[in-house]
Amino acid sequence: MNIKAIRLAALYFSLLLFMNCSDAQNVIEISAGVKLKQLGQELTGSEVDDEFGRRVAINESGTIIIVAAREADQAFVYQLASGKWKQLGQTLSCAHCRWFGFEVDIADDGKTVAVGSESEGVYIFAYKNGTWVPKGEPLLPNKYGYGIGRTLELSGSGDLIAVTAYAATSKEGVVEAGAAYVLEFKNGAWVQKGNALYGDLAGQQMGYAMGFSRDGKRLVIASPYHSFRSTKAYQFDGKTWKQLGSDINPKEKKDGWRIRMNDEGNEILAYNGTKRIYLHSYQDGDWEAVRFQEGNTRFVQDYGYGFEFVSASDLLLVSNPALEDAEQGVGEIFFFDLQKKDNLQPIGSLKGDNHKNYFGYELDVSSDGKKLVIGSMGIDEKGLGSVKVFELVVDKK
Repeated sequence: MNIKAIRLAALYFSLLLFMNCSDAQNVIEISAGVKLKQLGQELTGSEVDDEFGRRVAINESGTIIIVAAREADQAFVYQLASGKWKQLGQTLSCAHCRWFGFEVDIADDGKTVAVGSESEGVYIFAYKNGTWVPKGEPLLPNKYGYGIGRTLELSGSGDLIAVTAYAATSKEGVVEAGAAYVLEFKNGAWVQKGNALYGDLAGQQMGYAMGFSRDGKRLVIASPYHSFRSTKAYQFDGKTWKQLGSDINPKEKKDGWRIRMNDEGNEILAYNGTKRIYLHSYQDGDWEAVRFQEGNTRFVQDYGYGFEFVSASDLLLVSNPALEDAEQGVGEIFFFDLQKKDNLQPIGSLKGDNHKNYFGYELDVSSDGKKLVIGSMGIDEKGLGSVKVFELVVDKK
């Protein structure tokens, strides 16, 4: 072997070693068997206090995300290509909306997205020929009731959407009873699937929080602010939505302030807004509170503001974006192993980088359980939000 060939070989192996070291440095170990690896660059908002990252969602493969900048009334879709996040299509916006981006969601293939504007409607878009075009007419309050746009969820296919109008008047004329609808995209329009669901009492505000199974067959709706404080799950029987099991009894005031349903529709997480999370499981024909987690001195106000199931690996992720200690607003995400039923304590955590970061204000996990997107409302004193995406590597053997 000549000198030139030896030098080239040495250069190749040096480069290979550097790449392996870089990969190793990019891996964050949460606990034994749970690791994170950042994918692509950190995304950052462009305007002060635009709340970029307040809402995020990720598609099934973890290659397309949607990010809302609520105060700018904008939403952005990004696709991972060659290790970099690049904007997919144009910026989504609504000139007449208030808080366009209050809620967002994305279908499994990443080609359908939904954006809610609190009290002013839900807007659904499809990606066609390099641009985002409306997918049917928007769902507006003059038809569905005041408060529509605060909560929404797409099914995995993107052809079903569940929405609520928490301040809607019921068909019987009950003021602010609240309403929930599931709609299906047929022949170019959104058509109601089954019956609408309404609250029973004035001021109940049913639908202030809501969860939807991935197949679009189960739905959970919460009324956290009324003295009635009910949380109910429903299942579609082919014609109508019927209650699944008995009422999920609230443990305390505001239980169900935020709520999640897992992909299969048989587990529900309910957050009460003050450090407590309840996990309800559907067993033997009814809902049972099988596990409970309460914040301690480290899990202070806003603990539980963001939370997600990782069904594929039986993990639960819970965030505390405020983290009101000496590092106020840094934010931290706690990881729980749901297989440890008798002792549900964090197995590890991931902390934000900066003061007033509000790291973990919103979370979403791809339905295959392999990608995690984290939104932070403000990464520095300038108030610029940010988003990071991680590959979630789990081996709990």
